[in-house]
Amino acid sequence: MDWNKTKTIFILTFLFLNAFLVYQLLEKQDSYETGVLAETSVEEMLAEREIIIEADWPENIESGRHIAGHEADVPEEVFEDTSQDESELYEIEDGVINKTLEEPFELSSDQDIGEDLSDFLETYIVNGEQFEFGYWDQSERKLVFYQWFQDDLIYTYSDHFLVVFVNEDGNIDSYMQSFMEFEEHGKEQDFLSSNQVLEILMEENELRQGDRVTGIDFGYHSLFWAQSDVRNFVPMYQVDVNDESTFWLHAITGSIKNPDQDD
Repeated sequence: MDWNKTKTIFILTFLFLNAFLVYQLLEKQDSYETGVLAETSVEEMLAEREIIIEADWPENIESGRHIAGHEADVPEEVFEDTSQDESELYEIEDGVINKTLEEPFELSSDQDIGEDLSDFLETYIVNGEQFEFGYWDQSERKLVFYQWFQDDLIYTYSDHFLVVFVNEDGNIDSYMQSFMEFEEHGKEQDFLSSNQVLEILMEENELRQGDRVTGIDFGYHSLFWAQSDVRNFVPMYQVDVNDESTFWLHAITGSIKNPDQDD
């Protein structure tokens, strides 16, 4: 063995490894400094515009994929309930249940009816634990519910999965429920950070001098039906400003939609 040659190879290898490690260290340091500068820049912009953040950022939102929803058949248990229960009227068509209660379900007269709605979901709704109250539509006297998939809420703006109708006496007299199966699809991608979201809103002049960020939420949104039985839901941040305006930001691309404005 040529020891001198071998020693030279070892030395060169060691120097190359050191150089590589130094390069990685400098790269990480540069990335860290860039992140710190970006964070400082956003904080300075917020302070300069006197923008106040009153809402907490959703936890454990770092990366994810899109969600696909597929129309599902009405569960067998619904048909079993139909044959056994004669106090309620069912109509099942195209995978949608329309159900009228013979005896309306009474809701409390006070402002907080959350417990009543939980009882209704548990008693009447198939997979009721998968739903959460979304909003009250005064003009159509209906309660709209959103559906959970794993730890995330699925938001809909038409063709809702569960709609509960309230009569003039303030009690539930019927509901409509459809069924869908969800699955993740596409590759996992990083989501925008809180500072990136705020920076985008400021750059687009949606966050202005003296504004307050009064709400921040995360969920999966579908703004339209596809021309098939598959519905695509994209990860989006919902940012409420001054308790008046709402903006949706695509959690991956940063594109903005204002639901208060027509396309």
